Parts: sequence; structure tokens; C-alpha cells
Amino acid sequence: MHTFIGRSLTMFPTWLNKQDMSEHFHAQDGDSIWYKLTDLGVPEMPISMPLVDSDCYTPRDVLSIELGIGCIFNCSFCNTPFKKTDTKFQTVDSLVEVLDTAHSKYGVTHFNIVDETSNEHDNKYETLLTAVRQLDYQPVFNGYARLDMLHRKPHQLDQIAEIGFKGLFFGIETLDDKAGKLVRKGGGRKNLLTSLVSLKANIPDLYRLGSFIIGLTHDSEEKIRSGFDYIIENDLLHNVYLNPVGIAPAEPGDSWASDFSLYPEKFGYTITRVHKDNICEWTNDWTNSHDAGKLTDDIRSNVTSRLGFGAFAEYNNWEYFKDHALGSVTHPDTVKDNDPDRLYQYAMVHVNNYIKAKILRHG
Repeated sequence: MHTFIGRSLTMFPTWLNKQDMSEHFHAQDGDSIWYKLTDLGVPEMPISMPLVDSDCYTPRDVLSIELGIGCIFNCSFCNTPFKKTDTKFQTVDSLVEVLDTAHSKYGVTHFNIVDETSNEHDNKYETLLTAVRQLDYQPVFNGYARLDMLHRKPHQLDQIAEIGFKGLFFGIETLDDKAGKLVRKGGGRKNLLTSLVSLKANIPDLYRLGSFIIGLTHDSEEKIRSGFDYIIENDLLHNVYLNPVGIAPAEPGDSWASDFSLYPEKFGYTITRVHKDNICEWTNDWTNSHDAGKLTDDIRSNVTSRLGFGAFAEYNNWEYFKDHALGSVTHPDTVKDNDPDRLYQYAMVHVNNYIKAKILRHG
């Protein structure tokens, strides 16, 4: 499998024509090869998706839109090519055209906002809200957001509700202040929890998914487990997405690399071994890559079970987020108690039904 990270239109034709891809090589994981653009600049304005009949849209589609391109943040673990850049913003007119056409021609009502962060600039929600107010229907949105921005901009609570968000993904990463500061995740950790409390109280039907990194320097197993205890006891997240710290070998000048990969020692990691598939083993002040992986698996099993997901979490956490928040196929609560093999069978039924709907609609 070949995967292209980010805007791939400039490198995908190169691959299709079997030309040299060494400039874009990123990593290999088993049989999967990943390619990534090396340009760190913001290459173009946000994409306004052209909607054409040949794409066979149906009311069950979830369309992707951009509010802006670029990222003002510089998270230590992130390898987006647009870190610490200015942002180019989508226009109200472009959003109105896409949202209105999607609904009036194809019956589409659900949209995925693909920005690295949807709420760091006031311009983004203000522009989207202005567009939504011009529509003759209520769209439903899903996207990524930062809790520290929500804490600093509490007026976003009303905007999130009126815009029509039904799901938000928050990159929380850690609940330890010192570990959070090291990975350049701003805002006190207590402020993040306060923001989740506000979201739950003011927008109770908003699906809240949080991601965490296990193995960050200055963190600890005790603090991680107690943090999840607090989240579960107070019903602050519906589900979680967990990964151990990942470090790939890199050298200065590797524009695709995270700062973790470029300068691991700066963040408290000592590299002990480099695998042939470009994954590093490491140790830090309290754990190592092997133990962090085991701890991730144990906490994932414990937390998802306590949240009521059980085997469904092993099926596909991201699909649950999309289905529950956007209603794109069926409500996953009807299948979450099944075993993973059975869930994959359900998934294939959804895929086949989706294809049949496309064929019936467009011949």
C-alpha cells in the first residue's frame, strides 16, 4: 500500500508514472510506504471542492471542507508540513457555494472540517457561521479543535452550537502540565478539563473524542491513570484515541520530520535502536518504547471498556467517531457489543450498500 500525506496532487502523478519518488519518501511500515511533500510553505489557498455529477454524491456522503490552510502551532511531535506558518483563509462565498450546492443538488448535509485546528483563529468560526446563516438548511459538522483555544475564547461555545458541530476531536496528549509544556501544548491542563466540562454542559449532544500520547517525558503511569479516572468519572469524553510516543530516525534538514525525531535528546529521549522500518526504540525519564506500547494497550483496553465500548474500540475508533457524530451510515451503538470479526462484516455491508446507492443514483 502506498500512502500520500498532505496535498498530494504534485507527487501523485509522479508515482503513477513510475518516476523517482525518493524526494518524497517518508517511511515504510511493513508493506506500506508513505510519501510526503517536503515543501514547508503554504502552497495554495484553501480548497473549495468542485461538486460535479460524475463524483456520484449521495445524501450519505460526508464531504470535506477547509476553513483555512496553515498552522500557527509548533507541537514537538507533529510532522505536518505547515507548522508555524501563516494561515490562508477560506471565503464566505466559497463556503456558501459548496454547502448550498451539496445540499440542493445531492442532499448532502454532513461535512468534515479537515483543518489541523478549526478554532485557533476567530476568523474561521466567524466565516463558517456567516455562511451557515445564509443557508436554507442546518448542516452538520465534525472537525479538530484545541481545548486551550476554547478556554481562551469562551465565545466559541455559542458558535460551535449554532454552526452545527456534532463531533469534535481534541488533541489533549497529556494531563500533566510539565509534559504538556515540553510538547508545546499550551494552556494549563486543568483549563482543558474545565473546557470539557463547559462543552458537556452547554452542548450535551456534541460527541467529544480526545487523543493522548503515552510515554511523554515528565509524565508517569500514575498521573495518566488518575487523569483517565477523572475523565471517566465526570463523563468528559465519549471515547479516546491513544498512541505511544513514536520517533522516526531523522537528520537536520528532513522537512518531514517532527522535532521529536530531529532532536530526541532535547525532549528527554535516548535512542537505543533503529529498526529497518524506520522506527526508533527509546528510553526517557520513566519508561521506554516497549513498555510505553504495552501501557498504551492496557490503558486503551481499560478505558474503552469502562466507557462501554469493549471490542468495538478494536474495530475502528475513527469510524465510531464519524458514524456517531455525523450519522453517515448507522448508529454504532447497535453493533458495539459484537466481536471485531462480526463488526467488520457489518462494515462491508455498509460499504456494499453505499456502492449500490451510487450505482442506482447514477447508473
